[in-house]
Amino acid sequence: MPRIRIIAVALLAFTLLPGIAGAAGIEGQHILLPATERQVSVTWFPAPGNAPRPAVLLLHGAGGFDRQIDGYDRYCSELASSGMDAYLVYYYSANDQRSMSTGTDVFMDRYVAWARLVDDLAGDVLAQKQSNGKVGLIGFSNGGSLATGAGALEPRINAAVIYYGSVPFPIMDRVKRFPRC
Repeated sequence: MPRIRIIAVALLAFTLLPGIAGAAGIEGQHILLPATERQVSVTWFPAPGNAPRPAVLLLHGAGGFDRQIDGYDRYCSELASSGMDAYLVYYYSANDQRSMSTGTDVFMDRYVAWARLVDDLAGDVLAQKQSNGKVGLIGFSNGGSLATGAGALEPRINAAVIYYGSVPFPIMDRVKRFPRC
């Protein structure tokens, strides 16, 4: 899915430069999606129309989306305007957030569970009536590292765009493939 990569790079550049890229006018909708571990809060930016289309799951870094939510919202709005459903995925659970607020580093302990959760969400968006059978991941920092692992474990993930991430070192022994990057 080179289209996702090209659009992702262009849109990231625009979101990093204040005032250059305005919101495309597609508002996000807060919804819950099912996953094996728990229901996951996401903000969904639906592409206009009823035609089948790809989906993109955006995975936040260690600090979450909140500090730069306006930029992420613009990014997703632009992706939706380009014909892709975009989802901001809040993969931290309430327990994860409590642990991190006390200074506990939960990344290694929760990595595999988060990767499974992302894979569950990918399966869910692929089952949506508007899906064209393609799903990609865009991950930032910790989310980039998570995207490499989720993409390696789930063959239905077609593409991944990684910003400031790493190889999925917590599960490297299980990696057999990577989606297109």
